[in-house]
Amino acid sequence: MENRTVKERRLLVDKVEKLNVRKQSKLLEINRSSLYYSPKTERFENLEIMRKIDHIYLDNPTYGVWLRTYVPQAHLI
Repeated sequence: MENRTVKERRLLVDKVEKLNVRKQSKLLEINRSSLYYSPKTERFENLEIMRKIDHIYLDNPTYGVWLRTYVPQAHLI
């Protein structure tokens, strides 16, 4: 469709329009489910744990699998 990205085509869908969403999505060649999808954000606690894991790994890059397998979570908090 005229070299438009999926994101641009999604913005063209009008949910109040007389032409229903199903037909609009078919004409625009996009999946209807993509119109209703809204990505979830990561929880603050998870971001904090990931930041600590990154910090440990950057200080000790040779840990590798050992870090993910043997370092107890209490060490990360």
